[in-house]
Amino acid sequence: MRRMRGFSLLEVLVAVAIFAVLSVAAYGALDATIRARAQAGEAAAQLAALQATVLALERDLREAAPRPVRGAVGERLPALDGGPAGFEVTHAAFASLASEPSARLARSGWGLADGALGRVRWPVLDRAPGTRAAPRRMLQDVSSFRVRYLDGRGAWRDTWPPRDGPEALPERLPRAVEFTLDGESFGRIVRRVPLVAAADTEPAP
Repeated sequence: MRRMRGFSLLEVLVAVAIFAVLSVAAYGALDATIRARAQAGEAAAQLAALQATVLALERDLREAAPRPVRGAVGERLPALDGGPAGFEVTHAAFASLASEPSARLARSGWGLADGALGRVRWPVLDRAPGTRAAPRRMLQDVSSFRVRYLDGRGAWRDTWPPRDGPEALPERLPRAVEFTLDGESFGRIVRRVPLVAAADTEPAP
């Protein structure tokens, strides 16, 4: 009777070694694919957040309204109260045509805190001592946020409104606002936004 011949120990070891090499290669390719997909997802989410932030910034500025407001202790705040690192502004709000005129306006502010660009919104235009703003973190990993304001003579200012002159009135708006965003992941973004309502606040010639 013919003897049945099996695999030798050497053949088994070679087969196991080949299987191990193929398994490692397959795992490496799978891990690389998963990492690439995760990075692509993070990049897409960050791009979406960046686009939403820039659009919201531009919308608040473009729809600025020449309406000063009252602060929590009764002080009068300009329609656009801005510095080099942020601003707050009265702007058009989403509302139905049946709403009261005051309900069609809102007050929001933008600034950098803890490496994130944030937006705050007040529930009313004229605040009371207990009025609290609703903060929202719009964009993460922002290293700097700078703002400039274009006056009626074509000069850029670091603050608004000016301390003196015909544009020092609280209802006056700059002709345009420039903001610059810097971040390690998206580089530098510069936008100049003309204020539609600024022409309504220009002094008569």
